[in-house]
Amino acid sequence: MFSTIKSKLSVLLGVSIVGFSVVLSIIIYNVNGSKAAAERLLLAGDTKAQVAQAGIEFRGYQILFTQTSLDDYRLAYKNALIKLDTLTEAVLKEENKKLLKDVKSNLTKWYEANEQRIEILKKCLWKNDFKQ
Repeated sequence: MFSTIKSKLSVLLGVSIVGFSVVLSIIIYNVNGSKAAAERLLLAGDTKAQVAQAGIEFRGYQILFTQTSLDDYRLAYKNALIKLDTLTEAVLKEENKKLLKDVKSNLTKWYEANEQRIEILKKCLWKNDFKQ
């Protein structure tokens, strides 16, 4: 069977095609996994940015007492919750899902505490007799 050059080259061609097919399938699988991991990382970064934006806007409200800061704070909080829910669905490990649920719970507690602070600020600091 391997007595001629033509038969040897045919076998080599067959082995090369099978080898390249295997390598190509491994590359495609890894690229798809990498793409999903990159999307999860981007979503985590967006979530962190929204939480930071909420903190910045709340601090801006404490300093300036403007309604736009308050509205932006609430919008950033809602966007952070949406991003957290999306990220929770996207992660693969149950341990990470539990950690993200804890983060969401703590974020909600922080928001509720800030809402109480806002009410106190509205009652005490928005009076005309208080000058800053």
